[in-house]
Amino acid sequence: PLVFAPLALSCPVCAVSVLEMPFVTFEHIAREWRCKFSSDSDNASLMAAQAKLEEILADLSSIEGVVSVQRVVCGGCLDFKVVTKLTK
Repeated sequence: PLVFAPLALSCPVCAVSVLEMPFVTFEHIAREWRCKFSSDSDNASLMAAQAKLEEILADLSSIEGVVSVQRVVCGGCLDFKVVTKLTK
């Protein structure tokens, strides 16, 4: 089964917490998985990443607190991202 690591409400780079900024309000948080794909072999790595996402999508979507799951692909940057929206 899929399990998320504990959620951090701070930036991993600068360690500023959204809790320290009372002017920032939100109803949801998001976890993002990012990877790069190669255009080699007719985008074979992109197709493999998509197949893996389809394989786990039902399990990911059924995790308590998950509101939605979006896949984002950028053909220019060769980015493959999965954004999971969660209740806070």
